[in-house]
This record gives sequence, C-alpha cells and structure tokens, in this order.
Amino acid sequence: HYHDMAQWFVVLDGWARIEVENLGERVLAAGDALTVGAGPHMRHNVAQIGAGFQIMELCIPADYQTFPAEPPT
Repeated sequence: HYHDMAQWFVVLDGWARIEVENLGERVLAAGDALTVGAGPHMRHNVAQIGAGFQIMELCIPADYQTFPAEPPT
C-alpha cells in the first residue's frame, strides 16, 4: 500500500520486518526509526510483526488516504 502523506515512526518495543519501495527489506527493532514519503513510489508493507511491537508514528498531514498496491519491489 501507499499513502498521500509522509510518515515517520520510531519503534518503541519489539520488532517488525518492513518492505519499502527501492529500499528493500529492513528489520526494525526498538530504537530504530524510519521515514516513508508520500505517493506510489513509496509503496511499503509490514511483512512480519514480532511480539510486543509498538511504534510512535507521525503522519503529515494527519488527514490522509491509504491506497492498495502490489507489494514493493
């Protein structure tokens, strides 16, 4: 999927495996942060979530839409 907003998040606890267009796959754990830009060129997918996964997320703008899409490449 992708959004018409940018998002920034920091992992507070646990871990997740995330796929982001043109960045590949990343495993993020507590203390890691990631920014994902707006638009179809930033397709992303949370492929796997570990126990206790918690994030704090900032979406700009806060009023946004999410669009379905093929998984990132």
